[in-house]
Amino acid sequence: MTETFGIHSRDEKQQAVRRTELTFTPIPEEEAGRIGFGTMKGVTKATATHGRDVLYPLVLVARGLRRCITWFHGWWRRTKRDRRRLTVLIVAVPVVVIATRPYGLWILAGAVMGIAAIAGRAPRIAETPQQLAKLQVIYNGLVPYFMDPHDPEQLFLPGGEFRKAFDAWYFDQFGQLIKLDLHYSPFFRDGEQEARSQIERTIERKNGQTNDYAYEWNEERNTLAVAIMPRRRIPSVSP
Repeated sequence: MTETFGIHSRDEKQQAVRRTELTFTPIPEEEAGRIGFGTMKGVTKATATHGRDVLYPLVLVARGLRRCITWFHGWWRRTKRDRRRLTVLIVAVPVVVIATRPYGLWILAGAVMGIAAIAGRAPRIAETPQQLAKLQVIYNGLVPYFMDPHDPEQLFLPGGEFRKAFDAWYFDQFGQLIKLDLHYSPFFRDGEQEARSQIERTIERKNGQTNDYAYEWNEERNTLAVAIMPRRRIPSVSP
């Protein structure tokens, strides 16, 4: 008895071809176009995500450096000259010592990048439009008193932006302004009590006269720090 493997008749081959033709369903051109567009969209999205992941450290460091510069600028304006010199001297001595050591510059560069990365990752609560509007209202109210044509920086101008003169501001968890630091023109007469009182009354009128205020004038640095303690009404408890 002879067995034959791998040999099929012509009829069997034709039936197999017919079954293949019946099971194959061509894709319409419109659907094929949608599939191609979806594939390209997925590739583009994946590329953008990958690029964002690659550039994220650079963005993080750049954001941290910008925050550090902003903080240092405000600290420089608020701090008195003697204290500022002492702080700079205390920081400069170890920096110079490290820089003279082998690989000292690399160590300093790494430290700066690390500090910038930490500052860039620190969460910062964005102010609401209402809070920004309140700061602008306070700025607009101070313009008539702080504005001076001899001011080279032109910090206070009609239609100006409050960020140019306000160094720092803080809101509490209830959205109330609790601290405001600003600097003004050296031509402002901050040694006169009447001039100071006009500024203080304006801030209280624009922010709310029901709060408690503490003012710290620095005539040497031409800065004003305002601490605000909101008075919150305690709800009465019925017996």
